[in-house]
Amino acid sequence: MEYNDPFRRLSFECAGNILLYLDLRSLAHCEQVSRGWRDFVRAWIVSSGFRVNYPGLWQGKTAGDPTHAVKKFKELAAPNYNFTSGKATSVRRYEFDFRGFALAGDFAVWVAKREFFWQRLTVKEDGLLYPAQKLDLIIPYDYLGLLLVNDEGYMLVVSEMKGPWIRGPGRFSHQSTLTRVDVVSLESGEKLYSSDQSRLEPMGEILALGKERIYSTIEGGVYASLVAHDLKSGTRLYEVQTGEQRFSTQNRVGNMKSKPTLLQAGGREVLACFLHPSSNDLPTRAHIFFFNGEDGQLMQKIETSFWLDVYTMIAASREEFAVLSHEDHEGRNIKVQKFSQNANGGFYESCTEVVTVMGPAPDLKNIAIDPFRYFGLGLKKTRWLPVVWSLRETDSLSRQSGHKVMVLKGAGGLEAMVDRVWAGGEDQQEITLPPKYSHHKSRRLFIPTQDDSQFRISLGDGNRLLLHTHQSYYFDPQYAVYLFDFGLRVRKKS
Repeated sequence: MEYNDPFRRLSFECAGNILLYLDLRSLAHCEQVSRGWRDFVRAWIVSSGFRVNYPGLWQGKTAGDPTHAVKKFKELAAPNYNFTSGKATSVRRYEFDFRGFALAGDFAVWVAKREFFWQRLTVKEDGLLYPAQKLDLIIPYDYLGLLLVNDEGYMLVVSEMKGPWIRGPGRFSHQSTLTRVDVVSLESGEKLYSSDQSRLEPMGEILALGKERIYSTIEGGVYASLVAHDLKSGTRLYEVQTGEQRFSTQNRVGNMKSKPTLLQAGGREVLACFLHPSSNDLPTRAHIFFFNGEDGQLMQKIETSFWLDVYTMIAASREEFAVLSHEDHEGRNIKVQKFSQNANGGFYESCTEVVTVMGPAPDLKNIAIDPFRYFGLGLKKTRWLPVVWSLRETDSLSRQSGHKVMVLKGAGGLEAMVDRVWAGGEDQQEITLPPKYSHHKSRRLFIPTQDDSQFRISLGDGNRLLLHTHQSYYFDPQYAVYLFDFGLRVRKKS
């Protein structure tokens, strides 16, 4: 019988147009059909596929080296396939002190029993994970205020020490507190500098840790000031009056979970800060301020409205972000507002979507939504196992928004209606782990520690899922995070 290959009968341009309609998971399946299909898919990636799917990354070595372009395309496409199929490529477990864990880019840092550790989250060429490393670092403190890390591998620690007692008016007195800021290079283990907040030019309350600067705010007089310090030397770069009373910070968010967000616009680092009053009336009027990281000047101000329990999600490109808010504290209705960039580098609200949770209202801590890759994550209450949900389009209308909606099917009869099609299987996919050894074929089930009494799920930087656990012991509370990675991992046989 004659074998009819459709790609041999069609022209390259016509067959390439067909591939444009396939999602990244289907492209991976096409590449595995035969050697001819593999060569055609790779040729299409180099000619147009990469630019269509990742237009902002088609530059430099990627555009000039076909082999590198195919490899980079797979690195970007693999997490989407792994997420929707529930196939984690690795899982790590971190135990840490209160407020003692931070994640950014390819670095994780944590504090366990007052000792500092870090780990690189990328994978070696042989498919093995990088080991965790202990920092030869001593920072005495009574209270750990804040732990941050940036994409470049620099860690920031804000700690507090109890000072002498100060006599107040009458018989009242209070104990003073000494706050210090330490910046450490993870690669070298070198402490770049320590800052005593009692100095003449205090750093203030930290907003964000950028690539080259530390952003903070100081409240003095009527309005708050935006302050930036050099990351490596601690030198104050500028202090600019914002014209506003206060912003949400890393430690003080009020009824906002929208911490200050670092974005990229035209090659510049942009700091997005959120401000809206505490109110139970919906919708709540809110403002988003965009500051130029280089000089602290206000670039743009957007007036919008949020619901309750607000939090942000940043796209992998850091050129757009989304704000998610809930209609009530039960979380039955979730509004997703996406903000994109125009040709001039300014931000605008590009679209608004509504997710409606149906059936028994779940715990909000056990649901995570990625508004850019369009999937939902949650927990099975039977064994507290993470699962990924897929969505299918429906023809019904949402009573709240009047938009066309879709149904998200998850564990425990949970359904959610949303305004977009989310790719994936019809049923939930329980997240599994890779085989323990390379010669094993079956994947492993994830079994969390049974003693962990409280669970919470969230999405980390890049292609990672975090399962937070907490044991509520009064004198010795214990915290842990399971970090699931869905990035490309090729394990070579020994």
